[in-house]
Amino acid sequence: MYGNGWVPVNRGMEKIDEWKRNEPKIRRDAGTDMNDWWDNGNNQIAFCRGDRGFIAINNEGYDLKETLQGKGRRGGREGREGKEGEEEEKGEKGERERRGRRERGDDERGREGRKGIGLQHDDKVNVTLYLNGTVDEQVTLTFNLTRPDVATLDPTSESSITVGPGAVDPEHRVTVIGIEGAGVGHTALVMNATPRVNMSTGSWEFVRVSVSHTRDLDYLSDAVGWLYFAAWSVSFYPQVYVNWRRRSVIGLHFDFLSLNTLGFLLYGVFNGCLFWSAEVKAQYFERHKYGVNPVQLNDVIFSIHAFFACIVQVVQCLAYERGDQQVSKTARGIFGTLALGSVVALVLGAAAVVQWLDFLYFISYVKLFITLIKYIPQAYYNYRRKSTSGWSIGNIVLDFTGGLLSITQMFIIAYNYNDWGSIFGDPTKFGLGLFSVVFDVFFMVQHYALYRGNNNDGGGYKRDLDSPTPPPLLTHSSSLTESASSVDYGATGTSY
Repeated sequence: MYGNGWVPVNRGMEKIDEWKRNEPKIRRDAGTDMNDWWDNGNNQIAFCRGDRGFIAINNEGYDLKETLQGKGRRGGREGREGKEGEEEEKGEKGERERRGRRERGDDERGREGRKGIGLQHDDKVNVTLYLNGTVDEQVTLTFNLTRPDVATLDPTSESSITVGPGAVDPEHRVTVIGIEGAGVGHTALVMNATPRVNMSTGSWEFVRVSVSHTRDLDYLSDAVGWLYFAAWSVSFYPQVYVNWRRRSVIGLHFDFLSLNTLGFLLYGVFNGCLFWSAEVKAQYFERHKYGVNPVQLNDVIFSIHAFFACIVQVVQCLAYERGDQQVSKTARGIFGTLALGSVVALVLGAAAVVQWLDFLYFISYVKLFITLIKYIPQAYYNYRRKSTSGWSIGNIVLDFTGGLLSITQMFIIAYNYNDWGSIFGDPTKFGLGLFSVVFDVFFMVQHYALYRGNNNDGGGYKRDLDSPTPPPLLTHSSSLTESASSVDYGATGTSY
């Protein structure tokens, strides 16, 4: 009726209602009459939107794109076939580009949503394959598992199928593939097409398969994960409470706080970009074809929460008594060096000299470096004062609990999936977690053993005004481990 192959749609109102539920713009703009819907036979559906023409969508209900311009729903189209053909060609080109992006992994909608298949070593699971697309020639699809020692294809399943030329009905089930656990570990069910064509499956070109010893350990791992997430999240607030109760931040080393704040800022940027940026995720999956995005929503929430909790402590440092404390020259030099390196990496990323993923990796290494050094100023400060007054031991106990549970979870997962490489193959991650736990133990030894008698419960911070002699002053120094020290004022507040 409109030329260029557009004819009334013949897919049933049920499918149209599904599109309208899943896509807000369709729900807002599309008509409800079957006569409002049209099909160009090229993997595109269009609905009429009155005076503004047509909107074309693909068979998944995504990627709306105006393709036909005109006035009115039925009349006034004569003489505009050339213009419509032009617009339709652009729409088809856009659709081809989107298919190409999906093939390269740039479109992460399906990939991010796919959790993979989980089974035990003696289990069997069936995977149903649906195809969606149009091919111009006969295509052979072959299926295989990347690690047959972990899982194998059911002998009764087809290892390959042949698809004839033409459009493939997206609701047509092609085959059912059986997968049996053979060992424990991680593998992937991969589909290869010969010849290579722009054809996608509901699970794209592969499905992750994880085979475990027992599901009970999976449940235990999840529980441990939530426990350490809670412990780490709450760990910032004992120090906030101590500062508020004492109305003083004397005892909290400013170098530690400033390094911690910078570290969580960079951690938040890394997590946010890798979780939300489609471009960054595409770069990650280009390097790790069968990988899983290492950043989950709880990582993003934790890093943002941690940064703002540090900001609260910074505000307390500005509002409460702090003596002559300030960030040391050494720490300032470190900040300047790290900032300069980050700016250089940012410029290189903006100029496309390096990928944005490389920039994010750089700031993640900066965060790791900060984690290695941030505890040193506070530990030495406590040693020089022979006291932990003003430094919250509650923070340390919760951080220790979270760190220990995190390491425990790593071992549970490694055993359950025979994935010891995730621990010993990545010594940086494991080493940093262990390093933090060791420092927590050191702080607890300082508080509960070495300086226990020096941490009086004075009902909060107070000046030792009755002392016949003034307390010794800690002189200012440019040393990273000495600078934030300041007038101690005989602080005797209990650390929680």
